[in-house]
Amino acid sequence: MPYNVRPLGGIGPLPRVWEAQMAESAAGDALFERTGKVSFVQVLPHALQHVLAAFAGIVTPAIIIASVCGFTPQEEAAVIQASLVLSALDIFLQQFPIKGIVGSGLPIVMGASFTFVPALKAVGLELGFEAVLGAQVIGGALVVLFGLLFKRVSFLFPAPVLGTVIFVIGLSLCPVAVASMAGGEGAADFGSVTNWTGALAGAGFPAWVDTVFGGSSIAVAALVAVVLNLVLPRQK
Repeated sequence: MPYNVRPLGGIGPLPRVWEAQMAESAAGDALFERTGKVSFVQVLPHALQHVLAAFAGIVTPAIIIASVCGFTPQEEAAVIQASLVLSALDIFLQQFPIKGIVGSGLPIVMGASFTFVPALKAVGLELGFEAVLGAQVIGGALVVLFGLLFKRVSFLFPAPVLGTVIFVIGLSLCPVAVASMAGGEGAADFGSVTNWTGALAGAGFPAWVDTVFGGSSIAVAALVAVVLNLVLPRQK
């Protein structure tokens, strides 16, 4: 029989394929709910993808700033550790919010932002390691203050303004992205075919999976892309 005879919500029988799609959609939504119930098979690849992707995103801005500004190994380690510790605190506050003050209560993974990389590079080149730490403290305090007051000043940022800001930030980060795809600033194999192959494969594979399969498969594709970028550079 092409139809399931069990009525759903008083609207009569639905095609089984529709019910299967609805069940799949509900299972996918559970991945993004704090109290969602999902199987271990679903959790494992998404958890690995988040850990690997978040770790790379958290430490990369610190590594870029340290390499460009010529920090010592000890100073570079301090910047990376600060990024990891503060990102962990951010994630904790998102998971266990202080109601009415900070935190969303949602399964959100926080990380370091590339938005401030150009500004911190300029500060570090001009004033050094200590100035970078001070700028981070001041910038972080201003961001927190702005976040608390955003509802009151949101009328100053309509969609065209926000779109322009995001576009300009993206343009300013293009050199950082291209340099990272080529192997990272100061790398001995900067611009090699192997580096470009890994970068393009890592960017193209998730896009292909999202186009062909759609749904939550894009998250698992991101995990595969990370693995590809770890494996390809080691091929001779």
